[in-house]
Amino acid sequence: MNKYDRIKLVRSLGLNTEDNMLVKPSVNIHDLLTFILTLNEVSVRAFDPQNEERPTPHYPVVKIADLKNTLYSLFDEGFYAIVAKPIDPQFAELAGCIWKNEDMMRHKSFIIELATGPCTVRKVTHEGIVDYREYYPANTSIDHRVLDMIKVIRDVPYKNCVFEMSYYSTKVGYQSDNVIVWDITGEDVPKSIDL
Repeated sequence: MNKYDRIKLVRSLGLNTEDNMLVKPSVNIHDLLTFILTLNEVSVRAFDPQNEERPTPHYPVVKIADLKNTLYSLFDEGFYAIVAKPIDPQFAELAGCIWKNEDMMRHKSFIIELATGPCTVRKVTHEGIVDYREYYPANTSIDHRVLDMIKVIRDVPYKNCVFEMSYYSTKVGYQSDNVIVWDITGEDVPKSIDL
């Protein structure tokens, strides 16, 4: 399951994510133009369709005038692009990963590693900067924004998975919410839903 498939999975689970489209070298240009018609800028994430482990570039905000060159550059390097309506990381208050674990007795626990914003999830996943580390449930008080993030993923039907997600000060994503889920990975994710 590649990065784009996992975003589709997030959406099929009813979670808020970005409004996007997959762009390959063979993309129907009419579809791309229709998607960007009313936009002044987009976000562009990339993935290698042959090697999921390959480091990828990320462009949180790309002007429409620069999109063609950005896409050609990605294609030249063998990447596919995920072009999305932009979500500006300057409004991200928290971003990072939450690991959801469910034991045999259906007790759920969460390991939370987040960076404080403005930032993207990459601050945690690529730079290794964790400003907020917590285990839930715990006997300590927990930030209400983190509780909102946990509430969003609590009942996802996977026992052991990692969510890349952010909390924004503004409403973002196709569901217009403060919490957005960017990606989901885990031991039972690829085989659980046939996209």
